[in-house]
Amino acid sequence: MATSSPRWTPRWWHWLLLVVVFVLLLIFTVLLTLRTAGRADYQRVLTDLRAKGKVATLDEFIAQAPQVDVEIQEAWHRWSSPGIDYPESSRRNFNQELEAWNRYVMGEAPAPEAVLKEIEDTRALMEPARRLLQHDTLLVSALGWIAQDLPPGKRSLPHAASARIPSLLSTRALAYWLHHAACTESDPRPALDDLDRFHRALSRPGCLLDAMIWIAIANIRNETYVHLALLGRLPETNRQAWMNEPSKLIAGIADGFDGERTWFNDSWANMGEEMSFFSSFTTGRVMIDDISFGAGPTDPWMEWLSFRWLYSGPWMWATTHHDSAVTAELEAHISARLRGETTLPIPDWTVTQPRYWGYGAIGVPNLMESAITALEADAKHRICRLAVMLLIQAPTHGLPADLTALMQRVDKATWLEPPGDHLHLTYERLDEHRFRVVINPTSPVPNFDDPARMALRTKASGAPANKASLVIERHIEVQLPLRLRQSP
Repeated sequence: MATSSPRWTPRWWHWLLLVVVFVLLLIFTVLLTLRTAGRADYQRVLTDLRAKGKVATLDEFIAQAPQVDVEIQEAWHRWSSPGIDYPESSRRNFNQELEAWNRYVMGEAPAPEAVLKEIEDTRALMEPARRLLQHDTLLVSALGWIAQDLPPGKRSLPHAASARIPSLLSTRALAYWLHHAACTESDPRPALDDLDRFHRALSRPGCLLDAMIWIAIANIRNETYVHLALLGRLPETNRQAWMNEPSKLIAGIADGFDGERTWFNDSWANMGEEMSFFSSFTTGRVMIDDISFGAGPTDPWMEWLSFRWLYSGPWMWATTHHDSAVTAELEAHISARLRGETTLPIPDWTVTQPRYWGYGAIGVPNLMESAITALEADAKHRICRLAVMLLIQAPTHGLPADLTALMQRVDKATWLEPPGDHLHLTYERLDEHRFRVVINPTSPVPNFDDPARMALRTKASGAPANKASLVIERHIEVQLPLRLRQSP
């Protein structure tokens, strides 16, 4: 007689194991669904960008970079990478000499000895850079090294973050040195020509940091032209070229956003194609701290106990593409707005941030601050050009009596109230020999600007800002030197 086998009875731990497997499968299914949807979102954004004639990926960004002389680029990097020490570019400054320098520019005193000594002490240090500036192919921008630093196969975020960019310390040092040299040497043209060449070499920003460096150097260059006009030593050829050049600083920030979108954001998306996110399981590191280049928790035990290492990697694996799509759309919109290609308002961050599924918001730079800086720099460029025009005309035509009289000399749409996203300017003659050019208190502001900052940008009409003969801040106020006053 056959006997039946004993009936198998699941134990409680079997049910527990089944539940665990089911939960894990459910989690993986959710993550995979999010990842699939996110990849589709990102591909849709890339397709839309290409349809608009925009570069969409890091590969396309590198392919459209200008051709450069690799030896020249490497020579510039060797010169600048140690960080050149010159006052106003490092912890040292000429604050104690500022009043004496302004008196020199106004023709009231000789050039400060400390400035002259610093120029000579660092002349040999600046000569290699000046020789390199003679090459039209020099590009002081991340675009000058990106093809060498990111060859095929290096497309993820850690690779992109290691690519070279210009040294802010060295670029400021050279610009200030050329500024002081142009204003003190018997012939200002060699140093001023080099400053113009430097401005040209900076004018192809590949990322936002490139664009911000360009703005900083442009401000130094603009003030150099004002100082030379006050000294009565501004070469006419340089003046005409500078006065006629279009202001491209806002468009430069747009270029920077395009670089951020294709360089860093696309490399973030490329990283989403890797399985390295799951290394958080084996290393115990919190992936969000690694990717955001933060130091992370100082106590490794607290890092373990936070359990973020358990989910941060998989969550980023699932959400990176969608977040990259959100960032790409936002940065492309900002870039188009800054170029005047659209008048649609830039979405407020409180609207954009909830669209992110994961940690993608950490890859978004301080967008509006960069745009605001460019907006103010564009206004300062026009302020400086108006001031130089008035200084050049003062000996023969005197100062315009008021804004209406000024508009008979200049094109309102070019100088004072350009269309689009630009701050408006106004002019005031404070007395027969003193004038002010300033951002108009009633200027419209773009939706990406901060209206609260207008009070710091402008001055109420009436009394001079102070008794100084020269004030160059966000505005320019000048007491005409004796040599520039109209003969009675």
